[in-house]
Amino acid sequence: MLPYIEEHLKEEHGTIGHVTRHMLGLFQQMRGAKQWRRYLSENAHRKGAGTDVVREALSLVPEQDDEVLSA
Repeated sequence: MLPYIEEHLKEEHGTIGHVTRHMLGLFQQMRGAKQWRRYLSENAHRKGAGTDVVREALSLVPEQDDEVLSA
């Protein structure tokens, strides 16, 4: 997704919020999902926001156990 976001930001009126609003449910019902949504919602609209916003939000989601992911 990061290369796609970078290309979108190069467009005249492209903002990271146009992309991240579709990513809010990505970690639904997983640990860290609320922090993911909150960080994106609070920071994606800021002027000059880039892929660093997604990277930082991703760092708030802990790695999940394989057992949890396969359930």
